[in-house]
Amino acid sequence: MAGKVPVLDTEVVCSVNQAVEGLNRGTLQCPEDCCIVYSVSNQGWYLLHRRGRREAALAHIGIHEEPQQQQQQQLTPGAVVTIGGCSCKVVAALGTGSFGTVWAAERTDGAAGEVAIK
Repeated sequence: MAGKVPVLDTEVVCSVNQAVEGLNRGTLQCPEDCCIVYSVSNQGWYLLHRRGRREAALAHIGIHEEPQQQQQQQLTPGAVVTIGGCSCKVVAALGTGSFGTVWAAERTDGAAGEVAIK
C-alpha cells in the first residue's frame, strides 16, 4: 500500500530547485527522503527525492519499476522497435558517446523517413 508523502507549501520552499537542494543537503526534513512540491513556473506538482533514493520514493507511493538494465531493449541491426507509435527497423550504429549509442533506423509503419534512436 502506498504511503503518505509530505506536500510542501510554497511558504516552506519557493522553488523546486530549492527543495531538491534542501533534500540533498539535509536541511529540508522529509521523513521518507521525499516530498511533493508545486512548481509555479511549470504549473505542476513534482515528487522530489534525496539523491540516490528514487526507487525508494517511487515505492513509497506504490510505484515499482524494473531495474534500468532490464527496461532497456538491446538494439542491434535488424531489431524492430516501436517508440511512441512509430515502428522502426534498426539499420546500424551511428556513433557511441558518454550517453550511449545512437542508431540509424528506417520506419516500417508505412510512413517514409529515417530516424535516429538512442
